Amino acid sequence: MQTTEISVDGAINMLGLAKRLKARIFQASTSEVYGVASVHPQTESYWGTVNPIGLRSCHYGGKRYAETLFFGYHRQHGSDIRVARIFNAHVPRMHSNGGRVVSNFIVQALHGNDFAICGEGLQTRSFCYENDLIEGFFRFVDIPRGADGAPSFPGTINLDNPGGFTIRQLNEEVIAMTSAPPAWCSGRYRPMTPCSASLTSAAPGSTCAAARPRRRWRKA
Repeated sequence: MQTTEISVDGAINMLGLAKRLKARIFQASTSEVYGVASVHPQTESYWGTVNPIGLRSCHYGGKRYAETLFFGYHRQHGSDIRVARIFNAHVPRMHSNGGRVVSNFIVQALHGNDFAICGEGLQTRSFCYENDLIEGFFRFVDIPRGADGAPSFPGTINLDNPGGFTIRQLNEEVIAMTSAPPAWCSGRYRPMTPCSASLTSAAPGSTCAAARPRRRWRKA
């Protein structure tokens, strides 16, 4: 619940402060507001497909509500807002146990472990490096007001890498950069832990493996 509360209550508090100070305010939203997207790549005009009661709904639901509040203040009070949706950002010194695919692959390669990939690794991602992302923040926030004093472009905008690539391509890049021996096996599956159907196309109560087999690619 705290995940939703920090998005909603935090937005209300900061929007009220920005209104009193007549300050410009920026929301770092997320690509997860699109939910389990049926459109690839997602554009800002796409509204998304979300499960309001899934395990991760507290995250993208809170971000969605925060966007609603930002644009409500913008329309009702003329607040100078900027709303950006961040996609797959990666940074140096990511936590080795953070569960992110970039750091997972690097750690697995350096330790000589198998790579665990869902399905064939054909899922696409749009990875954005931190410096590019922050530069996007500043350029977006620095857009001046229009001649009438209204925000010229409040958003939303997607901040990502226009050249998306597959998880398998990412894996091959990590192999090349870490000098890990690239030997792909014909495919050996392992079960995954039970998860919510909101994250996959599996039926409620089933495992992820029932919807998307997880393939272990082994290095020689």
